[in-house]
Amino acid sequence: MQSNNTPLSEAWLCLRLTHLSLNSFGLQFNSSSPVVITYQQKVWQCNREALESKIRNGMSLSHALILDSDLKLYERNIQLEIEKSQQLAYWAYRYTSQVSSKKENLLLLEI
Repeated sequence: MQSNNTPLSEAWLCLRLTHLSLNSFGLQFNSSSPVVITYQQKVWQCNREALESKIRNGMSLSHALILDSDLKLYERNIQLEIEKSQQLAYWAYRYTSQVSSKKENLLLLEI
């Protein structure tokens, strides 16, 4: 049993925003057409349909297009990702007063 003078240990929840690049464009991981977010001529992030075509993050864009010529391409927009992350942080303030986003794809919430 804990005494009244002993502070409770803090607990934090880390939310990893694994599809932030896709979601910042309003795209879903499970969409029905193959989608790739590109960055510096490489695949930065892709959806399930692209993964099924053997496309992987870090692959050159030309290689990805050889594997699936029907890819829908979007150039990574870091500003959109930051805005989306901030929107999610504001949403999280509904549940906790301690929210931190050290990286654009991570949110830490005190629980």
